[in-house]
Amino acid sequence: MTLTLRSTARSPQPLVIDYMGITRSKTAAHHPRSSRGWRVTLPAGGELHLTKRHSMKVVTTRRYYPGKHAVDININGTTGASGHFTLTR
Repeated sequence: MTLTLRSTARSPQPLVIDYMGITRSKTAAHHPRSSRGWRVTLPAGGELHLTKRHSMKVVTTRRYYPGKHAVDININGTTGASGHFTLTR
């Protein structure tokens, strides 16, 4: 996942950025799961490029099923962006 933030503010902004994976279950229901992302300070008028990898490995506490999944980016508690991807076997 790659994220670019651009500031139009006149002062630095402390940001807590989390991402919410909305995964599909075996019955096609969707389940949100929050994950910690970054704690950064966005400089006044500046730009930040952030990258994060998230493992899709099957473990005993979670399984991933084929189909459409979503990711929401939350910045300081507010959804700032959303994206979708399709998982295949």
